Amino acid sequence: MRYRAAFFDLDGTIADSAPGILGSMQYALGRFGLHPTKEQLRKYLGPPLQLMFADFLPPEQVAEGVRIYREYYGGGGLFDAEIYEGIPEALRRLKEAGVAVCLATAKPRDTALRVLDHFELTRWFALVGGTDEAAGVMDKTAVIRKNMRDGGFAPEDCLMVGDRRDDLLGARAAGVDGLGVLYGYGSREELESHPHIALADSPLAVMEFVLHAED
Repeated sequence: MRYRAAFFDLDGTIADSAPGILGSMQYALGRFGLHPTKEQLRKYLGPPLQLMFADFLPPEQVAEGVRIYREYYGGGGLFDAEIYEGIPEALRRLKEAGVAVCLATAKPRDTALRVLDHFELTRWFALVGGTDEAAGVMDKTAVIRKNMRDGGFAPEDCLMVGDRRDDLLGARAAGVDGLGVLYGYGSREELESHPHIALADSPLAVMEFVLHAED
């Protein structure tokens, strides 16, 4: 088996989190008198929150926007999501096959843990990686690198699975292979235009790739 570890993104890869995320974005921006539609905000699903707020607010207000968003989202919006069909089976079968299933999300780690716990997925994960401002882990590349350090994985043993260009670019910067998923928030055009080893159209297709990829 080629990969010892599979790093999964959360939003758009494990869970369709759009309702809670978009609603929380609208709430936070509304506090500044801004009222974009959910369709206008969909392109920000996946990348770090700071990038979205930077497009709408002056630099000195970005941190406050992120704080308001996280307070509102943490109050319940994070559970306004659905797990993609096939994810529980894919995670279970990967773990049973000896693959270290790890999370690699741009969400704060504590928030990501709450989501996994709520949807009863935590048991399948060997590591839960997320951003941690206090530790200087601020983006997808840093999360992937921390997962590798914490798990003792070499870059060639790891695969990053995600639905947006940030996942693929983060994987490339960390020296690991990237697999794009077509059922999330990124388009085929977006994923095909960034470094990837393969594309998969379902969670079970991801599982099959991981289990049968050859050296």
